[in-house]
Amino acid sequence: MPEGTRTSLLVLSLLALLVGFAHLAPGQDANPLPSRDDAWVASRDAMQAALLRLGNLTCIQNIRREFNRPGLPGRKSGRGEDFSRLQVSTIEGKEYFAYPGDQTAVTNPSLLLKTGMSGTGVFSGYAQTLFVRQPFSLLKLAGRETWQGRPVLRFEFNFDHLRERLDITRAGRSSSVSVGGEFLVDEADHLLRVLKIRSLDPLPELAVRSVEYDLLWSIVQDAGAAPGSQPLLIPERVDMRLTLFNGEVERNEIQLTQCRQFLVETSLRFDAEEPSEDALHSSQSPHTQQPPAAIRLTGPSVLPEGGELQMALESPVNLAQAAVGDAVLARLTQAVSFPNGPTLAAGTLAELRIRRLERMAKPEPHAVVWIELSALRANDAVYLGLAQLERRDRIRGMADRLETKVQTGISTMWDQTRAIDAVSEELIYPSIPGVGAFLFRGEPGALPAGFKMTWRTLPARSQ
Repeated sequence: MPEGTRTSLLVLSLLALLVGFAHLAPGQDANPLPSRDDAWVASRDAMQAALLRLGNLTCIQNIRREFNRPGLPGRKSGRGEDFSRLQVSTIEGKEYFAYPGDQTAVTNPSLLLKTGMSGTGVFSGYAQTLFVRQPFSLLKLAGRETWQGRPVLRFEFNFDHLRERLDITRAGRSSSVSVGGEFLVDEADHLLRVLKIRSLDPLPELAVRSVEYDLLWSIVQDAGAAPGSQPLLIPERVDMRLTLFNGEVERNEIQLTQCRQFLVETSLRFDAEEPSEDALHSSQSPHTQQPPAAIRLTGPSVLPEGGELQMALESPVNLAQAAVGDAVLARLTQAVSFPNGPTLAAGTLAELRIRRLERMAKPEPHAVVWIELSALRANDAVYLGLAQLERRDRIRGMADRLETKVQTGISTMWDQTRAIDAVSEELIYPSIPGVGAFLFRGEPGALPAGFKMTWRTLPARSQ
């Protein structure tokens, strides 16, 4: 090629490169944010479709409630906590609550939880408000972030205080407050991942300084769905915090498990009051007669607490190739008899599903697989898999925790470098009621046929 031609091509290439840079300068991003309206419409449409798929869905709420009370003149500081379980169901966008295994549900959870803080809306109510009713006075696309390794868009919002307020009940008194917050939506599928709600004003009439709700949404499989069905988007974890003017903090941590479709046995009725608190907590069944403002549900029974469910996998499960919602089948290896309850024979089918599967790079490459015990089937009976994973076999790569050394100082002497004040940090993924966490270094392994697990049934209402 002639020298002049090569020079001309080089000049043209440089000009093209400069033109490309000019399009990005000054301060222009190669991946600019979409417009607020485009991003909002995509997320709104995706979430409305996801909320429609919820249908008549019911989950178990595992509720850990705690308070942190500072010391005051004449009063000691203190901490306390309790654990409760409720079954929450959504029907036509409205939430209903019952004790697990009970057939009658009410709209007010405080009738079932006698003390402490309780609230509604965490299952689907807030998402319905956000993406269906849309009572905004402010909606702003605030930027792009990375969450759990995926790009997300962050929105900030305030609700119009004339159209939407947060109702608070404490110590028998009620009030309402304006709210705002922020939410993260996945940039790829446009679905909600995190929702944070904050009170915009204090409630002096209730001695409440602030109220905060943090909701973590995840894609999970309906525990009763057929293999290959589309997963559901639900709030998997909810943190509720109420701060008083005296510094006392009340906190609810809610984990949702055993989500499934269910049947409504009777139509909704709103022509009378719900059952009283005394009736719900009396020794006699509070549901000897149908409460008019409640609904009647049909679903699995609950096994008595304390039973040891020893089981083994029917076939191998390659977790490296598994997906959320995949079915995992096991059989009881020993019969289990419950006093004043059923007897489950050896060979009883246990249905499990992969609830979540995540791969992370820090503090070292690892993967976590959450496997949910959905139900047990014995003859024509179905029992809810409300149990805690206690023991399991070990396979190559499986770990209980990850440990890493964090250097807080460096000492150098005679060409030798050593860490000083090294601190060990442990990363642990605890199991939650009904769900076992399996931690692997690197990629997850394969659970072989015959892999053994032992689950212990939990109390249906509290522990």
